[in-house]
Amino acid sequence: MDTRPYIGVNKLSLNFSATYGRSNPYPQVLEIWNDGGNLINWNLSENTAWLSLSETSGSSEGLENIDQVEVSVNITGLGVGEYFCEIELSSPGAVNSPISIPVQLTIYPDNPFLQLLYPYDHKTCLLYTSPSPRDRTRSRMPSSA
Repeated sequence: MDTRPYIGVNKLSLNFSATYGRSNPYPQVLEIWNDGGNLINWNLSENTAWLSLSETSGSSEGLENIDQVEVSVNITGLGVGEYFCEIELSSPGAVNSPISIPVQLTIYPDNPFLQLLYPYDHKTCLLYTSPSPRDRTRSRMPSSA
């Protein structure tokens, strides 16, 4: 049996979405524990102003000691679009340290004008989000077909 510390975490990525000019999305919870032997002392770090963590360090001795960290985003001052960052979870001596947890925040326009145009291959479609046809922002999204 391997008794080396091993970081356990319940989510390997986080996705938030919000509507521009409305409230922040609900927080999400990361659970962190030692999935190996001995004690782990863990640390979380991030490098963006729109993301916040309720805790940035803790310790765990096993599954009976699961730490919960609330991850929140603040959309104030952000425009419509996609935002990306990473949370790094590390623990000195843990076999799988560090772990990078990607975070994506998508802010949708309020009252968008949506127009779906299907390309010839019918495998993807184009999503236009803008109240005015001349100001359209175009992005590719998978189709349901």
